[in-house]
Amino acid sequence: MTALLAATAHYVFKYEGWTWDIAWLFGAVLSATDPVAVVAIMKDLGASKRLGLLIEGESMLNDGSAIVLFEILIDKIEGHEKTALEIIKQVIWVAGGGPVVGYLMGQLDVFLLQWAFNDSLAEITITITSAYVVFIVAENVLRVSPVLAVVMLGVTLSNNKTSISPEIEVTLHNFWEALAFLANTSIFAICGTTVTRKVLFTADTQDAIYAILLYIATQVIRALAFIMFAPVLRRLGYGLTWKDGLVCTWSGLRGAVGLALALIIFRSEVPGLTPQSVGNKVSTFLYLTVTTEYTVSHPPECW
Repeated sequence: MTALLAATAHYVFKYEGWTWDIAWLFGAVLSATDPVAVVAIMKDLGASKRLGLLIEGESMLNDGSAIVLFEILIDKIEGHEKTALEIIKQVIWVAGGGPVVGYLMGQLDVFLLQWAFNDSLAEITITITSAYVVFIVAENVLRVSPVLAVVMLGVTLSNNKTSISPEIEVTLHNFWEALAFLANTSIFAICGTTVTRKVLFTADTQDAIYAILLYIATQVIRALAFIMFAPVLRRLGYGLTWKDGLVCTWSGLRGAVGLALALIIFRSEVPGLTPQSVGNKVSTFLYLTVTTEYTVSHPPECW
């Protein structure tokens, strides 16, 4: 996905002054999906839970991979030249180390949750503290992917959910849903306010036209990706129909993660990055996907 978006930006739109590194950075930012609204709508409509889990899982791994690639590319654009072998080692360490850290923290959580069984305050405190601890340790101490670490922490706890008290499980789930909603809303509010101020006075008609064309190209690329992997998903037992494929294609919303990365680009002082040019195009595209896909997510699921 990132490679195809980078190639589209570099060859089709031919943005002035954009190197391959910047095109790859652009593709990485636009690859980060945010299907929160679509999954919520599918739950309201009573859609397949398996399809919702597939979309959520794809989003979590997608976001983690996009952030890893974003950090590597920013490092390269800053002038820290590395050999191909060094880049491969960095990717393996960052992308592979994150899940390992998350798994180890998850096992520690399982032990602590069993120790604090039937204590709602203790269990909620353990889960929220461990999420922040694993993120900080992964990012600042071990220099591995904090996003993938937190994802693996959640997966590990989910696989050992019997360690959570049955009486407290619903409360814990509702607490995390509320926390996720507040975090997502805060990111949209902060980034939206900051980015909009910059884009309104600097974006032009060309940015808007390119955003529309890029949006169409992104939908086509995502559809092709699902068509390519549909046989694999069927063999794994998902049994996706063409309707499921349509919903999956339409659920590639870009949101909180993309906005946060766009804000990093706007505030970047990296030579050659042209933050205004990249940031404008990313922000315009994100605005388009939010206003279209968020508002018309019902029809494809109802067909």
